[in-house]
Amino acid sequence: MVTDGWLWVPIKWNWWMKIQMATAVVGILGNLLVIVLLFQRRKKSRATDTLIGALATADFVTSIFMIPLPTAERVPMTILGEVYCRLIFSKFLLFSSSAASIMALTSIAIERYIAVVHPLRCKELLSRRRIRTAIVLTWILGVTLYTPLLYTNFRNPQQECEWGFPSREIQILIGVGLFSTQFLIPMIVSLTVHGLTARTLHRKANLYLGENKNPDANPSLRHVIAKKRVLQTLFLVIMFFIICWGPIQTGYMLFDLGIIPVTFVGSTIQHVFIILALWNSCANPFIYAIRYPEFRKAIRELFNPNRNDASLFGDRGVNSSPFRTNVL
Repeated sequence: MVTDGWLWVPIKWNWWMKIQMATAVVGILGNLLVIVLLFQRRKKSRATDTLIGALATADFVTSIFMIPLPTAERVPMTILGEVYCRLIFSKFLLFSSSAASIMALTSIAIERYIAVVHPLRCKELLSRRRIRTAIVLTWILGVTLYTPLLYTNFRNPQQECEWGFPSREIQILIGVGLFSTQFLIPMIVSLTVHGLTARTLHRKANLYLGENKNPDANPSLRHVIAKKRVLQTLFLVIMFFIICWGPIQTGYMLFDLGIIPVTFVGSTIQHVFIILALWNSCANPFIYAIRYPEFRKAIRELFNPNRNDASLFGDRGVNSSPFRTNVL
């Protein structure tokens, strides 16, 4: 279809486009549910709730940009055509929001570490102002990291959107840089602080078990159990992030290094890796529902005016049996 210098190609609903559309719908609905539940409890929310809300928001935005759109095969020689190539064709918005999601996940891991390992300074270090600043920084960092896409995607003299690098060295620099900042460093930081947090919780659980093995009569043990449940849920989120993003991030880096051929771009394996990465944006609500009883209860009470509006992911004391006090 030709309109004012634009030549639009309709969406080809092949298998990966259908899966991408389904993933987008599930991601939008699932993350919107998380946002609504946390918004209802905003007055009593804690740092964890706020950061998980930021993660859900980033995944929600990512899911919106995931929706397939018609492609412009020819663009006009105008500023609008140039903007399309650099902003839409490059998928800059999709990658930036997914980067913000990864940064938010890393922030949650660090927040859990501070809350468990440094409880006396928790209120000071995790004040509302600092948490909001951290959320803003996740978006600034996400947008900044993918700014090179605005320069490596452009409109050529034939009025087509094209991608390319000014030099081989810059391609390698961008490839290694994005792999490090979007996968390797977040993975190392998240797993490291998670391990340190789990070790501290394990020690505290053993200490409080020695005092009284009945959680109902031991408030300190109840808080350890609450922290443990949040930590276990976070661990699954981190592992799913590694599984989903690992293949495509590794594939892009190997392509930029010249280890795998240019045929990787547009290949079936690339589409499989992309779909796997996009699944990460719709998986977290399911993980919360499967692993976190309070989340399932909040869903049941969604339209109940007499619902309990306490912190959803905060360190509330919970009833549990001594059998479930083993900490990761």
